[in-house]
Amino acid sequence: MDAIDLGASDAASDTVIMTTGGAIAIDTVANFLVGATTPDNINVDLSDLNALIGTMRLAGSGTSALAADATPTVTAVSAAFDQGTVATTDIYSLSHSTAFTTDTLETALEASGNLAITFNGAWASGDAFLVIYDNGTHSWLAMVTTGALADNATAVSGTLTVTNLIQLTGVSNAALFLTNNIDIVA
Repeated sequence: MDAIDLGASDAASDTVIMTTGGAIAIDTVANFLVGATTPDNINVDLSDLNALIGTMRLAGSGTSALAADATPTVTAVSAAFDQGTVATTDIYSLSHSTAFTTDTLETALEASGNLAITFNGAWASGDAFLVIYDNGTHSWLAMVTTGALADNATAVSGTLTVTNLIQLTGVSNAALFLTNNIDIVA
């Protein structure tokens, strides 16, 4: 695990390159600037993530693989939803009044949860998608790994596993993330 401090707010955009090296150790990044004006950026190494799981998918479709993208689609989610309505989404930015942990986020995304997903397309066990979420103090980029899910199904308890990839210390609202804060690189 690395602790990275991007320094005080400034007019420069900083880039953090996220690689896993075949294992997950959660890096923490302090002073990460979100939004549209001189934003900082995370480069997510897709090849590293694909080496850890089945297939990284578009967050909105179990039938389409996530691809390298300098302007990924980030979709804000604050209630239960159907992936079919946001099928081209690369990453979900999740927000709710809940101060999420990985366990409470899993529960929220599963059937009857306050962010319950109706899945678009069949998802194979071990496939995953990207989310950004917060606990009201910090935000995390995470992957959600699925069990086998049929098209238009909701996940029963224990079907989803949230794994944190990077912590953004002091970024208290995941809903502030924009497409210019994240790049998906091969």
